[in-house]
Amino acid sequence: MGRIVILLFLVSTSLFSQRSVVIDSQTDEPKHAPLQASEYGFKSWDWKTLGGFVEDNDSSTNIANNTLVVDVDGSNGMIEVDGNKMKFHVVAESETDEWASGDGNFRSEIRTNPWLIQYPLGTEQWFGWTYEFADSYVFDPACDWHIFQIHSGRVGESPMIALMVTNSGQYAWLQDGELYVSNYAETSDEDVPGTPNFTDRAGTGIVPKAGMKLNIVAHIIWSDDDSTGLLQFWINGKSVYDKNIRTVTDLDPYGGNAKWGIYKAKWRNQSDIDASELAGVTEVETYIGNLYEITRSHLDPDNNKKNIEDYNKIDPSRYVD
Repeated sequence: MGRIVILLFLVSTSLFSQRSVVIDSQTDEPKHAPLQASEYGFKSWDWKTLGGFVEDNDSSTNIANNTLVVDVDGSNGMIEVDGNKMKFHVVAESETDEWASGDGNFRSEIRTNPWLIQYPLGTEQWFGWTYEFADSYVFDPACDWHIFQIHSGRVGESPMIALMVTNSGQYAWLQDGELYVSNYAETSDEDVPGTPNFTDRAGTGIVPKAGMKLNIVAHIIWSDDDSTGLLQFWINGKSVYDKNIRTVTDLDPYGGNAKWGIYKAKWRNQSDIDASELAGVTEVETYIGNLYEITRSHLDPDNNKKNIEDYNKIDPSRYVD
């Protein structure tokens, strides 16, 4: 029994590591320091300075010193660095590569690395980024889509946390084309093991338009209980979601990997592609600015105790890209 305990301790301490924040002595600001998902601390990604990015990228290409991974489906080369931004692009009728899992080009994302991170319950995370809709953006009444998701990695399961854009008439309490928060982890009866999860969906009041730029901050405590879980989103400095709520599912009781970009799942199917095209939507193009993240161990004494400081550090509006 003692040998098993020692083994578990070694695994847990080797998978996750702590790295100190490096401060620029000239500006008193955190230096850009991309870290892997398995490292705790402040992390940032500056698209102008990070090397290792391949313009004609393939799915599963490691970028930014192996801290992020390209995740595309349909065809390669749908992500590129555009000055100080990362550009994402999906095209409904693009010629798909032979490895594609659907009929269309439907995924253009980057994700944290390594995959299947499985953060322990109680882990605290902050994310900050700017998301911009291209001047060509138009609302798609036929198909909803994700701009951000955190996924357990289990194939076929919905993301645990997501920011999504509705299609027409999708939910009675949301506007057509509204950006909304999805928490797939809430359960209908937490006292009954195996009760199916249901989704808590809440509108942000924001309907994206062409050229719109959003400064987004997310704060999460990974938990299987409403009393200790936390999910918060701010957009352009305004709170749009703030709940003590469970954030992991019964099936996957741990925190997952973050993904940014475009995930238009319905474009796997030709019938949904046809419906979008009938509405005049044939492609989607968006951008993100530099990324900022804080990941803090569930054992860290500062866990969930430095919220004002953390928000200010992670808020993308305070940085000049």
